[in-house]
Amino acid sequence: DELRQLQQQSDPTLVVASTASLPTAPASPKTKLTLLAGLIAGLLVGVGAAFLVHALDPRIRREDQLREHLQLPILARIPRQLGSRRPRPLLPSELSFGAPEGYRTLRTMVASRARASGSRAILVTGSAPGEGKSTTSMGLAAALAHGGSRVILIEADFRRPTLAGSLNLAAAGTMDRGSFIGIEQVLIGRVELGKALVSVTVDRVPMRVLAADGSIVDLADKMSLALVYKLVDDAKLLADFVVIDSAPLTAVIDALPFAQAADEVLIVARLDETRLNKLREL
Repeated sequence: DELRQLQQQSDPTLVVASTASLPTAPASPKTKLTLLAGLIAGLLVGVGAAFLVHALDPRIRREDQLREHLQLPILARIPRQLGSRRPRPLLPSELSFGAPEGYRTLRTMVASRARASGSRAILVTGSAPGEGKSTTSMGLAAALAHGGSRVILIEADFRRPTLAGSLNLAAAGTMDRGSFIGIEQVLIGRVELGKALVSVTVDRVPMRVLAADGSIVDLADKMSLALVYKLVDDAKLLADFVVIDSAPLTAVIDALPFAQAADEVLIVARLDETRLNKLREL
């Protein structure tokens, strides 16, 4: 009955504002608007994630960061070696075309500082493993030898020694029960430095090497600053330049005496690998 009454008479509470028209497209979903909103949201999330990753994992992305945050001079730039993930350091002959030019630049910087200050013992280190310090040590030593200098390369990384394997020292030089004489024998005074040095040819130039004979973790307990100073001073008497391949000083304390005995400390940093906080700690 109520419906019939409503059909027969008008309702003063209802007013027709406009008549409906047939739609030409679906009201939902709005594809273009959804794609645009998703793109903007994705950009915002990506930028936020980048800032978060940078805050939690502050790696060196640009060399300008070395100047801005640490005020460190950049002595040379070595190109990234593509496909160089190997279990041992790279020899100078295995590097790309642009790498030798970088090491020649480094040689010029090191030699100019040596002429000005008389510094000849250079310790090469980094803030973490895998940054290329051993590759740099061999590259710098070879570049100095190419310049006509007498070079001794000393390995001071007792936890992860790599020079003997890279240079095949077990088959050359002074032999002791089938292997070369390691740095431990020299530091404890059992063998003189001159008898322990192994003559090798790296990148067609001769140099002498004192490597670590395997992993000798307990050497840190036997090593004193006086012994290290004597080793470095004796090496400087036998060569024009002494290049010391050191362990990362922020990881182990073994190589700290060598850093104190050296005339210069050369820090190797690798873009997208070296952490800014570890480098600042170093």
